[in-house]
Amino acid sequence: MTEQDRQLRALRHTPQYDPECSFLWKTCVPDAGQSTVLQAELLRRIEKLRWEAQENGNRNWDEQFDFFCDFVQVCLCRLPYYSEEEKQLYTRILAHFQDCGRYAATWYDNDCPLDGWDVERVACVEDDLYDVLTDAVGRFQKLHPEPVPFEPDPDLYR
Repeated sequence: MTEQDRQLRALRHTPQYDPECSFLWKTCVPDAGQSTVLQAELLRRIEKLRWEAQENGNRNWDEQFDFFCDFVQVCLCRLPYYSEEEKQLYTRILAHFQDCGRYAATWYDNDCPLDGWDVERVACVEDDLYDVLTDAVGRFQKLHPEPVPFEPDPDLYR
């Protein structure tokens, strides 16, 4: 793991938009499948990334998770609610998640022995970086409470 990755993982974050995120989760995220509301779909994809890392050690990482990272990054960075510094942080976090996932996929796909494996690099399991992203969605919801329509991707299976 690089020093920049270590610094990123050292970031501590206390969620500030739990009510907004809870509202989205309860009212707009379906039990299965994608949401038809952009704010909720962003939240759903971030939580899928969190679940894959924390519960599976990125064992199932594939192009769908890469797509989730790209989607969240593009959506958040196009919104006017965040500073350039915040957008750079979101980009770094999502690139870090992708690096971890791809690293894990390489090891799992090749059934490599554990010796020589950088276990810290396999998955980001601390909540803080995911919470930074969910808070960004919560702020989006607070500043734009009207649902932004979203067309689910028929090719998405996660």
